[in-house]
This record gives sequence, C-alpha cells and structure tokens, in this order.
Amino acid sequence: MKPSIVFKNIKTDPKFLLKDYLKDLTLLLTLLAILLVIPRNISFDFSYLYFIPLFLSIPFGWLVAAFLHKTGHQNLSKGPLNRIVGEFVGHFVGYGFNNFILVHTLHHLYSDHKYDPVSPRGMTFFKYLTSPNKYMIEHTKEYLSDIHKDTESYQKILKIQTVIFHINLILRIAIWFLIFGPGLFLAFYLPAVFSNIAILAHINYVCHRDHEDGSVEVFNMNHTLYYRLANFVTMGGYFHKNHHENLSLFDPRKLKSKKDRLLTVKSDNIAPTVKLKQNSSSFSLKGYFNLDRVWEEKISLKNIR
Repeated sequence: MKPSIVFKNIKTDPKFLLKDYLKDLTLLLTLLAILLVIPRNISFDFSYLYFIPLFLSIPFGWLVAAFLHKTGHQNLSKGPLNRIVGEFVGHFVGYGFNNFILVHTLHHLYSDHKYDPVSPRGMTFFKYLTSPNKYMIEHTKEYLSDIHKDTESYQKILKIQTVIFHINLILRIAIWFLIFGPGLFLAFYLPAVFSNIAILAHINYVCHRDHEDGSVEVFNMNHTLYYRLANFVTMGGYFHKNHHENLSLFDPRKLKSKKDRLLTVKSDNIAPTVKLKQNSSSFSLKGYFNLDRVWEEKISLKNIR
C-alpha cells in the first residue's frame, strides 16, 4: 500500500489505525512465539569486540532514518520494494511504518503549524530530543480527534488504539532483543535506535528556525564536516529546504533551488515569538542546546540558505 493511500485511509476510516495495529499485534505475537521456542543463550559476557558494533550503530541509525524517510515518500521504488524496506525500518525503530507515514505527512501538510507533530518551536533541543514520542503522539491525537470528531465513540477507539500502539512498541523491542541477544542488543540495537532518534530530531530542530519577527524559515545545512558527513550517509538528510520544495527526490542535494528563502510561517500570520535566551558561555548547557547555537554552532544564516 502506497504511503499516500495509507494517509488517505487514516483520514477517511476512523478505525483504520486500530485495525492496522491489531494486524501488527497478531503478527508480532506470532513472531515472538516462534522466537521463544528457539533455543538460545541469553547470557551476557562483556567483550571489547562489542565496541565494533557500537561504532557501526551510529551510521546505521542514520541509514535507518534515511530509508524510513525516503520510503515514507515512496522515493525508493514505485514497486513493492519500497513497502518492504519501509516496513523493516519501521519495525526496527519500534513505532511502525504507517505511524511514520502519518506523522511525517502531517509535518509536510502543516509545517510549524497546529497539527505538525515534529515542530520544535518553543523548545530547547534537550527537551525536544528527550520527548520525541510525547509531542508526536499529542499532536497526532489532536489531528485524529478533529478529523473524526463526528464519529460516534471515536475517543474510545483512540484510547484503545493508543494502548495497542504501546503494546506493539514493547513487542517489537522484545523481538529485536531475542534476535540480537543481550550483547548486540545493548551494543548495536539500542545505540542505533538512539542515533536514529537523535538525527531525525536534529534535522527538524536545526533546519526549521524561528526568526525574531515570528516567521519560521527552512534551511539546508551542509557547511561543516559533520553536516557533510551526515548528508553523505543519509543521502541529503539535512538538505531540508530542498526536500520541502520537492518531496519526490530521492536525494534532495540534486535540486537546484530557485527559491532564495522558504518560509513555513510568515511574520504577518502570528505574533512575534519569544526568542530563547543566548548564553555567552560556550560550555553552558543552555548555550549548547540553544535554538541558534545547536552543537556550539555560530551560524551566519545568510550563508546557509
């Protein structure tokens, strides 16, 4: 099923997500039962060799983020390969492919507005990074409640599917634990998932920026060694402005943008925002996670548009 059809079904069928979660629950319980009957050694013996998968887990998490994003736009292929890869990476991160499609589609439809589940506005990076599911779930539930407000008992449906969503999340983590075993689960799987969460959060955080006049602008980031390396691994993950301009590109680095600026919120639409306070100390956590100085960057915005 194409991502566009998934989102259309979510909008038109109040029970689509509930039915989807129940199908996933059946599949996950079956897979868990199979794995549990296979004899395995679940003891953990520390080895310095675990530093190898720990090192590899960071770029792997970035790759998972890249393919989750690209399959969410049907950019990998027009055939079943796109869905197969999307389902794999969706299960790897725990929350499932269709949930990513829902959240990311809302991000593009309502960028930095009411229903955007990943907008970082008004948050420090630390708050944004450590609460990824909290805000996504809150904003997504608000959207679902509004579009299905005329459906009788929808709030009950929403509560049930929320419970099943979290059960499926736990089951996926348990399955990856059994597949990898304790050592690789701790040295590879968990760091890869955190790496995935961190880069997706960082892309959204630094590429959408508040201005003092209340506008929000989207940027491409490729001006330091970190960004160039991350863009190489993710095939243009930080070329966020280009991506917003053309969602169908597999590699947004290839777009020759004709737009000087891309605003998701214009200054005359909202009241001016309160700018996060700058801290003069380069070693302060407040300075480190500040909106305009993420990772101790001192960026001239006119040079990265």
